[in-house]
Order: sequence, then structure tokens, then C-alpha cells
Amino acid sequence: MSDSWTAISLAEREGKLHRLVFPVAEPFKMHWAPDLHYPFQNQDVVDYIIDISRGCDLIGQIGDGLEAYGVAKYTKNPLVQHTLQDEARLYRNGFWKPIRKQNPTARLVQVHGNHEDRIANYLWSQAPALHDTPGLKLSRLIHAKRLGIEVVPRSGIKVAGYRVKHGDVARAIGSARSEMTHHRWNGISAHTHRCEHETLVDAEGHQTDWYSIGHATRPELLDYLKGKTPNWHLSAGVTVTVYPDGRTEVVEHRL
Repeated sequence: MSDSWTAISLAEREGKLHRLVFPVAEPFKMHWAPDLHYPFQNQDVVDYIIDISRGCDLIGQIGDGLEAYGVAKYTKNPLVQHTLQDEARLYRNGFWKPIRKQNPTARLVQVHGNHEDRIANYLWSQAPALHDTPGLKLSRLIHAKRLGIEVVPRSGIKVAGYRVKHGDVARAIGSARSEMTHHRWNGISAHTHRCEHETLVDAEGHQTDWYSIGHATRPELLDYLKGKTPNWHLSAGVTVTVYPDGRTEVVEHRL
């Protein structure tokens, strides 16, 4: 990794927020992958994400990389036998390892989503004495240290002029706009499984954009959707290129 990268953390209302600072002498390219929900991922989309992230300076997964099925609060199908360790193994081997292999010097970032937060919530409610067990931390489950992945909390990061977070708002329409008006910042979020792009231009002509980047799952495998038709949008995420002169190019990969 480049020595010119630095990382600091800020205290905000949401909690600990990380800021990534990068050199601006050359174009900077980052790709953010949407909700994957391993082991219920859409493998065709995952393969596409791995392909289009090749050569990026930063590759991030924006949260809900894992389903964390076994520690969810809702009633679970007894026929689903996979464990949290099974999910983590499939996720790190099927997503993070190939990305690291083809991008050996890239910055890799894993954002906590509400599904990853299920792990801590389950421990706090069912086994509080085990809450600090290292092996049950997301960073250990995905072998973050070995693969060089930075794991950040759900409050997310600020990088390249964008606030990147899992997302807190889930509405049928307007989640991206709500996130944007709350933070007053360019941003990227997921959580809703829907693709949205909202733009605001203020009285001085300053433009703010927020992107909601959909999902890359197989809804038919999610038992809590049985009998329902979700209003979800399949996507491989979003790629952002920032040029030294300040220009920004954003490509949405809606499918």
C-alpha cells in the first residue's frame, strides 16, 4: 500500500467515523459493492463485481456482506443448516480473496451493515460474557488482517469527497434523498436494495449527489421473503473516479 495514505477517525453523532486521505497527483478510482448477503449471493453478479474492480485503488463492500442468518431475531427455517463460520468462509474465499489476488496493492474496506451488527447484538442479548471473544469479530471472521482489509463501523468513511456508509433509511422511495439531506454531503449507501440517484443544487450552484446502490443477492433464497415480491434492484455497485483537477466520474452498474 502507498505510504502516502493516512487514516484518521472522527467522532460524530453516529459514532466512530473513518476518513481516508489519498494522494491527488493522479486519478483515484474506487469501486463499492452492494449488499451480498453470503451465502445467498448472486454469483453471476459477484463475478462481475470482481471483474470490474480490477485495477481500482480502493475496493469496498458497503455492508451486509454476510447474512448472519443463524443469529437473526426472526424465526428461522430449520432446514437451513449453515453456520456463521460457513458464511464467513464462503464470503472471504469467494469475494475478498479473488479481489485481493488481482489487486495486490489496493486499499480494501469492509463496512459493517445491520446484518454484521447481528453478531454483536446476539452476543449482547444471549451471551454477554462472550461479547469480546476475538473469533466472533467480523475482522477475524473474514481474515481481515491476513487479506489486508480495513473493517470500519456502520457509520462508514469519508473518502474522495464522498460519505460512504451502509445506510440507515429504508423507504420505498426517497432513501437516497433522505440520506443526502441529513448529511449534506456527496454519498453512497446501500441497505434498501434499491438503486437511486438524487441530486440537489443549492442557490450558489453547488451540486450534491447521493447514490443508493442496490443489491447482489438471490431473493428467492431468503425465507423471510416467501410469498413476497420485493421492490429490489440488482446491481454490481458503483465506480467513482476522481481526477487531479477535481472532476469526478461516477458509473452506476445497474443490472
